[in-house]
This record gives sequence, structure tokens and C-alpha cells, in this order.
Amino acid sequence: DMLCQLPTRRFFHAYLEDRKVHIECALSKLHQMEQGQMFRDLLGIMQFYMSFEINDFSGAALDNNQIKQIQTRKLIAFQRVAFKYFPEQLQSLAMCNLGLLETRKLLRPH
Repeated sequence: DMLCQLPTRRFFHAYLEDRKVHIECALSKLHQMEQGQMFRDLLGIMQFYMSFEINDFSGAALDNNQIKQIQTRKLIAFQRVAFKYFPEQLQSLAMCNLGLLETRKLLRPH
């Protein structure tokens, strides 16, 4: 509910993104257990609202250019981390075109 409403979303979304809560939950043992079906359902709902394409502060819908800019910033940050911390192992990944990073085929070997 906190992600659905704009007054709480702007703070809660930033906190969840910073703490990578969705990744931690997806890697948890409960997520992998048979009894964790309700947890997986709730995690799916949370991921849906976290990726909802609206501006967290104004509530306006994001257009395609804004969505592409956000994705590009994330990919550039990813490349910088790969280059800084894993220069030998991930040099090809750190130096490749951003368009190639969007495909799963290139990321699989790494």
C-alpha cells in the first residue's frame, strides 16, 4: 500500500531501491520454499509497483524518453562498477555498447 500512494511512495520507493529489498527477498529461503507462495505473490505485487512508470514526486506519467534515460543511467552505473571493481573479469562488459547490455544473451556468460 505504501508504494501505491504518492505521498508515501516518494520516500518508501527510494528506501526500497537503496536497500535492494526486492533482490534480498528474491534470494531468501522463503522465496524458494514451497510454503512461500504467498510471499512470492506479494513480492510480485511489490515489484509491479516499484517499476510503475510514474514520477515519484509529481505523480505524472513518464514518457518513453524519460524511461529510456533512467534505464541508460542505471546501465552506465553498472558499467562503472564492473570497470572499477572487476576490470580483468568484466572488461568486455564494461566497455561494450549500452544497447548490447540490454540483451540477456551478452550478460549470460558473465
